[in-house]
Amino acid sequence: MTEKQETAESLLDYSGRLKTAGMDLDNSVIAARFNGGQFLILENGGENAEVLTRVELLRRHPAVYGIFRRSRKVNAVIRAASKFCSVAAEAGGRIPPVLDDMAQIIGVFVKNCSPFNTFRLHRITGGNGACLTGPSKGLAPGLLAVGADLRTAYTAALVIEKAAQVHVQAGLLGGAKPLPLIEALLMHIAYKLAYSKKAAAVKHQSASDIDRKIEQDELKLRGEIISLGNRLVESNLVQGTWGNISVRLDEDYMLCTPSGMDYSTINEYDIVRVNISTLEYEGAVKPTGEKSFHAALLASHPDVNCIIHSHPSNCSVFAAAHKQIIPFDLESRTLLGGEIRLAGYGLPSSKRLSDNVVSAIRENRACVMENHGMAVCGTNMEDAFAKCRAAEKSAEEQLKSLGKEKIIV
Repeated sequence: MTEKQETAESLLDYSGRLKTAGMDLDNSVIAARFNGGQFLILENGGENAEVLTRVELLRRHPAVYGIFRRSRKVNAVIRAASKFCSVAAEAGGRIPPVLDDMAQIIGVFVKNCSPFNTFRLHRITGGNGACLTGPSKGLAPGLLAVGADLRTAYTAALVIEKAAQVHVQAGLLGGAKPLPLIEALLMHIAYKLAYSKKAAAVKHQSASDIDRKIEQDELKLRGEIISLGNRLVESNLVQGTWGNISVRLDEDYMLCTPSGMDYSTINEYDIVRVNISTLEYEGAVKPTGEKSFHAALLASHPDVNCIIHSHPSNCSVFAAAHKQIIPFDLESRTLLGGEIRLAGYGLPSSKRLSDNVVSAIRENRACVMENHGMAVCGTNMEDAFAKCRAAEKSAEEQLKSLGKEKIIV
């Protein structure tokens, strides 16, 4: 397959993912650089990618052309008049650090910038990130995400749309409670220096990297964890490499998703076996940084066999507003074990976060993590996935009940 064919397939793939995540692709452009000097674009969520030269791209989409011209490191651009970014951009101003994944990926603030001001855009995004774009020279307000590849731009687009939703809808819950600015800045710096480079530098494992023979039953279970991770991504319950899964293997061990790896690239040997008591793990691939609360929950709840930590959009509104979620019907309340309680804030992967999650999940089976996301406990993988979906649906219904006329639909 040629580079052109691979790039065209990627454009269609990520366009489909954006649609599945609820992104409005009317008046959108998804563009990728290939062969150094040519560009493939997909307009308005269409089905046919088109090859453009520099001159053709300049004539048709001058703002997109200007972004590519400004930086050789940018190989993908997504411009969309998305639902919540359009509202936030129209209102002007900027979005404060309402979520920690926003702070890490986008920066302390989501800023508003003309798509034609390529110098400021480059300063804002650093070649990998996103911003709001107000109405400018006939372009509808919305978002603009850029990246070294389509995956990076796609993740930034999802995260900025989620941050805009939180910013817009948290008013129904009394308003979002942003992270301290210095904390948000430090997280962004740490992400840029370390975490964001993991996916590019990752080395996948094979059977020869594990000092034991993994039996077929365990390999099958590892494959099921990978499938679950991809279902979470496809359902927009996690974005990029965020979120994590653990499954009880036996009395002593759990299997965890690895840290900083894209779910679509993981193989069975990248799934990490971790000792529940000591947190020691086998192989060179590191397990999720949130392994401590996974282990603590498995240790304290013998009936729990799968834990999912996710970042759903509607639940994130409650996370940023520091409010618990009340399941909207009896079936959901029964499934989730009652109210979805609030776990106090802690830095990602910190002991404080782990302690707060463990304290929030007792007889109930889910919690919202302040400015972060949520966690659910299931008897198995399907049960945990059902709880994720039920929690997100409950959050959506509760927001609607608080002021349907104020919800963007």
